[in-house]
Amino acid sequence: MEDLQETVNRLPHEPGIYIYKNAHHRVIYVGKAKDLSRRVKQYFQRKDEFDIKTSRLVSQVAYIDTIPTTSEFDALLLEAKLIRSYLPKYNVI
Repeated sequence: MEDLQETVNRLPHEPGIYIYKNAHHRVIYVGKAKDLSRRVKQYFQRKDEFDIKTSRLVSQVAYIDTIPTTSEFDALLLEAKLIRSYLPKYNVI
Protein backbone atom coordinates (compact mmCIF):
# COMPACT_ATOMS: atom_id res chain seq x y z
CA MET A 1 0.00 0.00 0.00
CA GLU A 2 1.28 3.45 -0.91
CA ASP A 3 2.09 5.96 1.81
CA LEU A 4 -0.13 9.07 1.90
CA GLN A 5 2.85 11.38 1.40
CA GLU A 6 3.90 9.41 -1.70
CA THR A 7 0.39 9.85 -3.09
CA VAL A 8 0.56 13.60 -2.47
CA ASN A 9 3.97 13.83 -4.14
CA ARG A 10 2.74 12.05 -7.28
CA LEU A 11 -0.27 14.29 -7.95
CA PRO A 12 -0.37 15.98 -11.36
CA HIS A 13 -0.16 19.73 -11.96
CA GLU A 14 -3.53 19.92 -13.70
CA PRO A 15 -7.11 20.86 -12.85
CA GLY A 16 -9.38 18.35 -11.25
CA ILE A 17 -11.11 16.99 -8.20
CA TYR A 18 -9.53 15.52 -5.09
CA ILE A 19 -11.43 13.16 -2.84
CA TYR A 20 -10.33 12.56 0.73
CA LYS A 21 -11.32 9.25 2.30
CA ASN A 22 -10.97 8.02 5.86
CA ALA A 23 -9.49 4.69 6.98
CA HIS A 24 -12.82 2.98 6.18
CA HIS A 25 -12.70 4.32 2.59
CA ARG A 26 -15.65 6.62 3.30
CA VAL A 27 -15.57 9.92 1.39
CA ILE A 28 -15.12 12.72 3.93
CA TYR A 29 -14.29 15.66 1.63
CA VAL A 30 -14.47 16.57 -2.05
CA GLY A 31 -12.56 19.58 -3.37
CA LYS A 32 -11.61 21.14 -6.67
CA ALA A 33 -8.31 22.56 -7.79
CA LYS A 34 -6.82 24.35 -10.73
CA ASP A 35 -3.57 22.54 -9.83
CA LEU A 36 -4.18 19.28 -7.95
CA SER A 37 -0.61 18.91 -6.74
CA ARG A 38 -0.37 22.40 -5.26
CA ARG A 39 -3.81 22.39 -3.68
CA VAL A 40 -3.53 19.03 -1.94
CA LYS A 41 0.02 19.74 -0.74
CA GLN A 42 -1.29 22.87 1.03
CA TYR A 43 -3.31 20.66 3.36
CA PHE A 44 -0.31 18.59 4.40
CA GLN A 45 2.37 21.29 4.63
CA ARG A 46 0.56 23.96 6.67
CA LYS A 47 -1.21 21.93 9.35
CA ASP A 48 -0.55 24.50 12.09
CA GLU A 49 -2.35 27.28 10.15
CA PHE A 50 -5.75 25.59 9.97
CA ASP A 51 -8.92 26.06 11.95
CA ILE A 52 -10.19 23.18 14.09
CA LYS A 53 -12.47 21.74 11.39
CA THR A 54 -9.71 21.61 8.76
CA SER A 55 -7.18 20.20 11.23
CA ARG A 56 -9.63 17.44 12.13
CA LEU A 57 -10.27 16.72 8.44
CA VAL A 58 -6.56 16.42 7.62
CA SER A 59 -5.99 14.12 10.59
CA GLN A 60 -8.65 11.73 9.25
CA VAL A 61 -7.42 11.51 5.65
CA ALA A 62 -6.13 8.01 4.90
CA TYR A 63 -6.61 7.89 1.13
CA ILE A 64 -6.68 10.44 -1.66
CA ASP A 65 -8.33 9.88 -5.02
CA THR A 66 -8.16 12.39 -7.85
CA ILE A 67 -10.08 12.91 -11.05
CA PRO A 68 -8.28 15.14 -13.55
CA THR A 69 -10.48 17.41 -15.67
CA THR A 70 -9.88 19.46 -18.79
CA SER A 71 -10.62 22.78 -17.07
CA GLU A 72 -11.26 24.42 -13.72
CA PHE A 73 -14.90 24.92 -14.77
CA ASP A 74 -15.31 21.18 -15.41
CA ALA A 75 -13.80 20.57 -11.96
CA LEU A 76 -16.38 22.92 -10.41
CA LEU A 77 -19.27 21.04 -12.05
CA LEU A 78 -17.89 17.63 -11.08
CA GLU A 79 -17.24 18.79 -7.51
CA ALA A 80 -20.88 19.84 -7.10
CA LYS A 81 -22.10 16.53 -8.52
CA LEU A 82 -19.86 14.45 -6.24
CA ILE A 83 -20.79 16.45 -3.14
CA ARG A 84 -24.49 15.85 -3.86
CA SER A 85 -23.75 12.17 -4.44
CA TYR A 86 -21.50 11.44 -1.43
CA LEU A 87 -22.66 14.08 1.09
CA PRO A 88 -19.16 14.23 2.65
CA LYS A 89 -18.93 15.06 6.33
CA TYR A 90 -16.56 18.03 5.88
CA ASN A 91 -18.18 19.73 2.89
CA VAL A 92 -20.55 22.49 3.90
CA ILE A 93 -23.54 23.51 1.86
